[in-house]
Amino acid sequence: MLNAWVAHQGTDGTPRRVDLIINQPVWNAINYLQRYTFLNQFGTELRQDGYSVRVFNRQADLLGAYICEPAADTARQCSIEELSSTGRGAFGGRPRNSLIPR
Repeated sequence: MLNAWVAHQGTDGTPRRVDLIINQPVWNAINYLQRYTFLNQFGTELRQDGYSVRVFNRQADLLGAYICEPAADTARQCSIEELSSTGRGAFGGRPRNSLIPR
């Protein structure tokens, strides 16, 4: 399911995050609960190191996100945002300064 990933360390003042680029046909073939589990597992693991997670397809459409509020301690507040199969929905546009290959 996972084609590639890019880690942004936040050294330029942006939040630390990992962008996952997924295989769209596989993503579309799994149900909402499976997409939620995939994103939650990555997000839970990476939040320990201070990262949020975003999921994109190869067209750079944002499909879902596990976003954590910046915090000095490990008790960061995190939430999963819309899990779309198409990238169309509450998310609009493309990420700025994206490193996602097109």
